[in-house]
Amino acid sequence: MGQYQQQHLKRAERYKQFIERHCIERQYCFQIKRCNDEMCCEKPTKERPWVPDPMYSDENGTHHYKLEDVIGTETSEKDRPSAQKQTVTAVAEEQQGCINSVLVGQNVRMTVDCTDCTKPRCIYSKLKLTPREMRGLKLLLNSHDYSCGAVITTDGHVLQGKVFVKLQLNCQSPIEFSYYSSGIKGKLDLCCYCKAEGVQQDEELKKQFRVVLPVCQTCLDNHKPILKRNPIKK
Repeated sequence: MGQYQQQHLKRAERYKQFIERHCIERQYCFQIKRCNDEMCCEKPTKERPWVPDPMYSDENGTHHYKLEDVIGTETSEKDRPSAQKQTVTAVAEEQQGCINSVLVGQNVRMTVDCTDCTKPRCIYSKLKLTPREMRGLKLLLNSHDYSCGAVITTDGHVLQGKVFVKLQLNCQSPIEFSYYSSGIKGKLDLCCYCKAEGVQQDEELKKQFRVVLPVCQTCLDNHKPILKRNPIKK
C-alpha cells in the first residue's frame, strides 16, 4: 500500500510538480485544470481561466473589482476578509509551529515544570519520539529553563518543529486537560489551579461529564470553577 498522508506527499517530487502545474489552492477553494503541455495533458476543448480571488479596487477596502476586470490576471488572497486580522490563536499557532488540534493528550510525550509557577506543562509531538530524540529533549530541558508561554526549543535545535508546547499559557493558566488524559507518568491528583496534591475529582460532576479536573477546597473557596468537558449523554 502506498503512503498517501500529507507528510509523505510533500516529499513526492512528481506529486509536487503536478500540483504546481495544474492546481491553485486557496483557503476556501481548490482549482485544477489541464496544462498546456501536450506531452502531459490533452488539449482542452475550451480554454477556461482560473477563478480569480476577490480583490479590492480601493485603498479603504470597501469595493471589489468586477469579475471581468480581474479574470485572466494574477490575483492573491491578500484581500480575503478572514486574512485581514490574525486572531490571537492564529498568531500563537504560527509561533508555536503547529495548530492547536495537535496539542491533545494522545500526543503528549513528556512534561516540563515552569520555573516560575512550577506547574507541569505538556510537551507534544505528532509522532512518537525515537530514543535519540528523547535523550536530546531531556538534555535540552536540563540545559534551559522553561517558563509558561515560551517556546520549548532553541532556534536551530534538531527538535525544532518536532516538539511543541502550547504558547497560549501563562502562570495563571490551569494545568492542561491533556496532562490528565495523556496517560504519561505523573501525579494526577494535583489541583489544576494551584498544584496542591491529594485532590479528588468532584464525584457528582463525574456522573455528568467524562472529564473533570481536580480542584482543591482553597481554590473552590476562591470561586475558581471546576473545569470539565465531554458531557455524558443519557
